[in-house]
Amino acid sequence: MRHRLGDELVTSIEVDQTVGARARRTLHSLGYTPTLIVGDGLEERQAGAEFDRIVATCSVRTVPYPWLWQIRPGGTITTCLGGWMQASGLVHLTLQADGSAAGRFTGEETSFVLAGPHQSPPRSAFTMHSGITRPTSLDPKHLWSWVGRFLARLAAPSAELLGAGEQVILLDTATGSQAWTEASGAGWAVHQHGPLPLWDAVERAFERWEKAGRPGQDEFGLTVSGEDQRVWIGDPSGPSWLLPG
Repeated sequence: MRHRLGDELVTSIEVDQTVGARARRTLHSLGYTPTLIVGDGLEERQAGAEFDRIVATCSVRTVPYPWLWQIRPGGTITTCLGGWMQASGLVHLTLQADGSAAGRFTGEETSFVLAGPHQSPPRSAFTMHSGITRPTSLDPKHLWSWVGRFLARLAAPSAELLGAGEQVILLDTATGSQAWTEASGAGWAVHQHGPLPLWDAVERAFERWEKAGRPGQDEFGLTVSGEDQRVWIGDPSGPSWLLPG
């Protein structure tokens, strides 16, 4: 970016001091001197700074509001919206005159490591409980597709996805809720345990997706306002999911 734009138009922020120092040495050895900052890129706000573009090379569960506060109207934010479902979506947002930001996901299968504060909490070994068992018409293998994991992440934002193939395990470490699937005759059964019916929420998400015509991720969008952050299908008035604060 410095090669294309010049030193004075590029600012980079890195939270790790060692990584930041190595980047500085490397760039300086090449004759490049953009503004380099060691700090928390999720929260830190540069005094008097106003940018045309923010590009994040980490994933976030929700878009940090300080990013919106540092972008000029019409400026853009490009980031990966990730989570604990091994799912992510690259989204390109444009800041509106009212201070909100909106845009669509690109559909590219792009992912970055989650930012430190957005990573899942530590999890000890767990025991699968039978809980309430019922048949399910949702083929568990659908959750392993790119869009499937993304839908599951929207439906159960605080759950982790474990297992493989027909064995899907959803585990919510905050509440201890879990759901897991197994083959049952010619179909599948799901076991749910705990206060959050995780599989019910995932089934509803897939039903809404089916009714919308099974759109690809590039037909999803994100709106970030002062009230909340929502992922939607088709347009902001379509089916939507509220992201956790």
